[in-house]
Amino acid sequence: MLRAEVKDRPLAVRLHDRYRVTTEVARGCSLAEAANRIGCNVTMVYEWVDRFNESGLTTLERPPNPKGRLPIITGPQVRELIDMGKTHRKRLDSLTALLLGEMDCP
Repeated sequence: MLRAEVKDRPLAVRLHDRYRVTTEVARGCSLAEAANRIGCNVTMVYEWVDRFNESGLTTLERPPNPKGRLPIITGPQVRELIDMGKTHRKRLDSLTALLLGEMDCP
């Protein structure tokens, strides 16, 4: 079953790597050797093999965090930071012009 999944080229790269790792381990490769062959971290191999052993392909195919990383700041906060940057930039430009104007040498 895994061999058929691995040969399916339209698979997403992440799934293809997970199938290859589990296939390599099923063939008798050590986890470190499988990680080396696939080109990933051995920690990920431990996780993928554990997920596969837990419930087969179903869990292996599911992304670990399907909604992605939670935002650190909200959209309105980003807008506020941009506005603050523009305001402070104008003040900095004015101060720089004032200082340069006063420091001109004859």
